[in-house]
Amino acid sequence: MTVEDGAAPSVGIGGAIANNRLFILDGNLEPLPPGAVGDLWIGGVGLARGYAGQPAATAAAFAPNPFPDADFPAGAAGSRIYRTGDRARRRPDGAVEFLGRADHQLKVRGFRIEAAEVEGALEAHPQVRQAAVIVHVPADGEAILCAYLVTNGDPPDLRPFLAARLPAYMVPTVYVRLDRLPLNASGKLDRRALPLPDLSAPPPAADAPPLTGTAATLAGLWAEVLDQPVASLDADFFLLGGHSLRLVRLQTRIRAAFGREIPLAELFQVPALGAMAARVDALGAVDEAEDIAFMAKLLDTL
Repeated sequence: MTVEDGAAPSVGIGGAIANNRLFILDGNLEPLPPGAVGDLWIGGVGLARGYAGQPAATAAAFAPNPFPDADFPAGAAGSRIYRTGDRARRRPDGAVEFLGRADHQLKVRGFRIEAAEVEGALEAHPQVRQAAVIVHVPADGEAILCAYLVTNGDPPDLRPFLAARLPAYMVPTVYVRLDRLPLNASGKLDRRALPLPDLSAPPPAADAPPLTGTAATLAGLWAEVLDQPVASLDADFFLLGGHSLRLVRLQTRIRAAFGREIPLAELFQVPALGAMAARVDALGAVDEAEDIAFMAKLLDTL
């Protein structure tokens, strides 16, 4: 296992054996540069011609060799390449790293997410022993990313930690702590056995004082973004259904309402209404370069 710059741990599988090739390709069968994540294809003289008696499966998994060379000529015995179903990337030294199965790729709010990358970033935290990530669709129908954790004690809020390592759309909305991750009969993670997250927020205390000042204004902005009323200083933006893109919308409303803005990286650190209101009150001018860099992480796949 390796960890580079806070990215996902990965399994190095080296290179191809003699007379074979490994390709990291995008969805158009174009080769990707070192470090880019794509589909792992193989080819060479030892590759089968297809699945016997299964033309549909053959067409889905095999493709004509688009990269002929002297050792691997088009039209020869190894003229096809095969989609392994694995996700991988190539190191600068040419070695290949396995990053998980393609069927573990998730899609949230139009973004395709590698579960292995998010899980690896979580496991880079010293208090996280194991992590699993799935997509959950709650009653409102908007998919959210959920993280399940086996930890050493109660971990701190992991959102700021992940925000420094992943694009904002890859930061999970909900975190569930488990004593252990469920396994199937083969000893592998059973994602279907992961419990549904509890998305119900605790009601405000009956004797809680009414919101005033910045908190009251901010609660109104939250209500616009989250489509529900907010009445407690302890309310948590993410537990009420917030996620990274809703946080961007909230940031825009804060700028318009208060004439100032909080960098997105800092908003991740103050998910409670009271703490966020205090941050708004304390904030003057912001470092726009820092915010632009953080926004770039969100937009780099658009």
